Amino acid sequence: MGGMVSREPCCIGGSGSGFIYGFMDSNYKKDMDKDSCVALVLKAISQAMWRDGSSGGVIRMGVITEKGIERKLFIGDEVPKYYR
Repeated sequence: MGGMVSREPCCIGGSGSGFIYGFMDSNYKKDMDKDSCVALVLKAISQAMWRDGSSGGVIRMGVITEKGIERKLFIGDEVPKYYR
């Protein structure tokens, strides 16, 4: 129906994304290396999962580079927890 396309340095979406916009604004840095990006995304998704009752307990991540897609799976204790 409508919309637009724009280049952005970082993009988030999904049922838990509303919970992590501020986190991403504060923690995303231009020119992060791959390991830093994976750590950032893991922390961001786990925080969104903690707040979003519709999210599951695993994180499936695809790291896209010029070499292709590297798939990662984080389960159990690999997923950060946020208990009070």
